[in-house]
Amino acid sequence: MIAPESIIPWNMPVLIMAWKTAPAIAAGNPIVLKPSAKTPLTALAIAALAKEAGMPDGVLEIVTGRGETVGRALAESRELASLSFTGSVATGKEVEKFSCGTGKRLIMELGGSDPMVVCADADMDKAVAGAVSGRFYNCGQTCTAIKRLFVADEIAEEFTAKLKTETEKITVGNGIFKGIRMGPLNSREGLAGIESALERRGTGEVISGGERLTEGAFGAGNFFEPTIVLNPDEKSPLLNEEIFGPILPVVSVDSLESAIEYANRTPFGLGASVWTKSLKNSYTFAENIDAGIVWVNRHLKIPPEVPFGGEKASGYGRENGLDALKHYTREKTVIISP
Repeated sequence: MIAPESIIPWNMPVLIMAWKTAPAIAAGNPIVLKPSAKTPLTALAIAALAKEAGMPDGVLEIVTGRGETVGRALAESRELASLSFTGSVATGKEVEKFSCGTGKRLIMELGGSDPMVVCADADMDKAVAGAVSGRFYNCGQTCTAIKRLFVADEIAEEFTAKLKTETEKITVGNGIFKGIRMGPLNSREGLAGIESALERRGTGEVISGGERLTEGAFGAGNFFEPTIVLNPDEKSPLLNEEIFGPILPVVSVDSLESAIEYANRTPFGLGASVWTKSLKNSYTFAENIDAGIVWVNRHLKIPPEVPFGGEKASGYGRENGLDALKHYTREKTVIISP
């Protein structure tokens, strides 16, 4: 038996480990998993619990280390049958390059810049709540977070006012304390990247947040205010790059068709949502948006029984659902003559 392998990121170390390991083991394979160098203890702890529960030795092997050394060695290995990778587009390209010629089957779940489109007929309060939770959950450090918000002109002013009010209710701090709704960014590099993206935004108006939090206990962490930027320039990094942090650009549009065209301009195609009471709008959006998963009147949450994956630069292959098992099995034709 030739084992598959998985390389996972730091932002969802428990959930994504489950996505990778459960279908591999259910299909009868041992698996080698490399967690992010930033969060190795989580994977090691889960593996220890699995062993304590009775999992035989060798079924789940955790390999820790940095991507440029251990990750590259796993990608280059010809002893492993397949590779499921979750991470950034840039790192994914490196994994593809090092895997080339090894014969591995790949699943690549890469970055996203998910659009959320709010139609004029949407339930406004529900859409506002969805935008706040969908963008600022986990401090915006989620591949399927809402990273661009397009709102119909007719409701843009009222919607933006409500969005600003709800965003400013978010309590930022150490997540171990009661009442905290948003924690820090993962690293100093992540914080610097958010500040840089905001500085390079062009003409967009910051209507809420926009500052690093440094007073008191905030000084020891990578805290940034939940931020809303109104109508940034269409070439702004906020609308064209994957912004992995708590900044939400809001753009008003004159039609659903305009929103779809605008949303499809990026190289990404992971997730997207439309908020509307109209089935016609829902069908139009789902058919024409470049995305591997489409939500209607919700965003971010993914049931484990449905396939998940991206299009374009956001990757290929599918995890979860029955599709996940296909990656960890092989078809073999056997013909017997009497």
